[in-house]
Formats: sequence, C-alpha cells, structure tokens
Amino acid sequence: VYGSAQLDFRQYLYLDVSARNDWSSTLPPPYSYFYPSVALSAVISDMTELPSWMSFGKVRASYSEVGNDADPYLLMQRYNFTLGAGNGFVTRDNTKSIPDLKPERTKAYEAGVEWKFLDGRIGIDATYYKTNTINQLIFVGLPQATGFSQQYINVGDIQNQGIEIMLTGTPVRSKEL
Repeated sequence: VYGSAQLDFRQYLYLDVSARNDWSSTLPPPYSYFYPSVALSAVISDMTELPSWMSFGKVRASYSEVGNDADPYLLMQRYNFTLGAGNGFVTRDNTKSIPDLKPERTKAYEAGVEWKFLDGRIGIDATYYKTNTINQLIFVGLPQATGFSQQYINVGDIQNQGIEIMLTGTPVRSKEL
C-alpha cells in the first residue's frame, strides 16, 4: 500500500509526504513493514524581498525510510527427502534458520540550500546528508559442532554522511548567443 500527498502554500512553501507498507511472506508475523518520508522546501526569494544582488534563495530538508525483506525459506529449517534404491533419506539443510528475521531498514536525512546571485550568474547549492542502514542480512560461517555450516543473521549499522557543494557561474554573457 502506498500513498502520497503534495501540498504547497502560495507557491513558495512545499510539503511532500509519502507512506508505504509492504507485506512479505518471507518475514515472521506480523509480516509487514512500514516506511514513511517527508520533505519540506521553502523558496525564500518568493516569500520575501531579497537585496537586488540576490536573485534566488531556497532551503530544503527531508527524511525518508525504505525497507527490504529477505529471500524465501530462511525462517524455518528445511529438510529434503531423497528416494534411493529402495531406501529413503531425509537430510537437513546445512544453513541454520533465522526465526526472528527482521527487515533491512535505511533511514536518510538531508538538508540543503540553494542560492543564486547577480541575476543568476553565480550560484551555490549545498547539501548535508546522512543515511543509516540497519538489520542487514549477512551470511556467516558456524562451527561444525553446531551441526550447521552457515547461518544468516541481522546485523550492522552502516552510516554514510557527507556534504555536497556545487558552485555555478556564468562569467561572460553575450546577447548574440
């Protein structure tokens, strides 16, 4: 299920909201995971009068979440039946099940500004961002004494953050071009 709404106030303040819920048979009950997002931006140059040397100004911020389920057949132990020459054999999968499996989640934050000066000839666009991914599903080896050779586990908190800056400029303008 997915829903989104976009609102604007006087064409200078914008709000975007979305919500999503997924159901997955590869996860334990209640089988679902929800992830929202929200973004707000304001065009300062349309909200108020700026000095003549400032042509445009905008600020923005956002938050979002995304989710990811897992491959099938990880929740319960699997067994195989093989029919041989008059005999049947039952073998267990060497990968240990993970009954408390959680969906992978990524949360992202972002804030930025965009400013243009001197009739748009000089500009700066700067953004700070941070993302965290948790409950990643990884494959690990197990000691032979456990009776299994491997298992999937939910682990980790991978963080990525940074600053992006873009400078723009038009040093020469010609009416002939």
